[in-house]
Amino acid sequence: MADKASAEPFHWKGVLDMGSRNITLMLSYLIILTLVLTGYLLMVALPVEGYNPGDYELGYLYFIAFQLLLFSLVVPFWEVEQLTGLSIEQSNPSLPVKPPSLAVFRCLGALLWQMAIFVLASVPLILLIFIAGGLNMLNFLWPLVLQVLWGVFILSVRVFLSTTSLPKNWQSFLLMLLVFTALILTPVFFYFYYEYGQLVLTTVFDRDIPGLFFLNPLLTVTGLLYIQTGGTNQVGWAPVVYNLCFYCPAILIFWLLTLRNLNKVYREV
Repeated sequence: MADKASAEPFHWKGVLDMGSRNITLMLSYLIILTLVLTGYLLMVALPVEGYNPGDYELGYLYFIAFQLLLFSLVVPFWEVEQLTGLSIEQSNPSLPVKPPSLAVFRCLGALLWQMAIFVLASVPLILLIFIAGGLNMLNFLWPLVLQVLWGVFILSVRVFLSTTSLPKNWQSFLLMLLVFTALILTPVFFYFYYEYGQLVLTTVFDRDIPGLFFLNPLLTVTGLLYIQTGGTNQVGWAPVVYNLCFYCPAILIFWLLTLRNLNKVYREV
């Protein structure tokens, strides 16, 4: 019992110390983005005779959308174990006597900070598009904010699943199913809804699109990019508000469920 009571508390040094695996993931992510952007500039934008800002605006739109898709594939592999130190293994000798309520929410803040660093690492590439295309500095921060929120949501679900009794294979499957459903299946459902309702859509942020579909971060980010590059907007900032009002409480709920699972284990020890 003395060993349990002397468990090390949460330290903020783990926030900036991402670990070799996470650094490798981030570097691989940036290398892929750099190659894709370079390929687009060399094959599409630069060879065109005369200056056409539309090519760079489309490049910006495609780049952010691709970045979000790639980000969604990489984040589930983000290492959180060393940062959180959360475990439900009763045989773990480092399990403290009292549940680390404060440490759990410090871990949430740490994950938020790490996701912000991860996402903002691509800002130089975005600025390169603006400089190469001579574009005005578009407001690229909101798409990145939604991307950070989406990443924290994915990791919150992952941390919660790690405190359940599910096998790790099932945890990984459910996490990938969540990402696949949010980014791939919802557009499929939207297509059937579009065909069945015989809708006539004139923009991404169209008033005829139910707000539920905008919980797909890819659709909301694409809509933001579309209106920034000259597209029309019929619903204002409602899709962004939907995302904030859904994902922020969802993240908090999953961390409360994580704390509940840990409390159960501590009572059993």
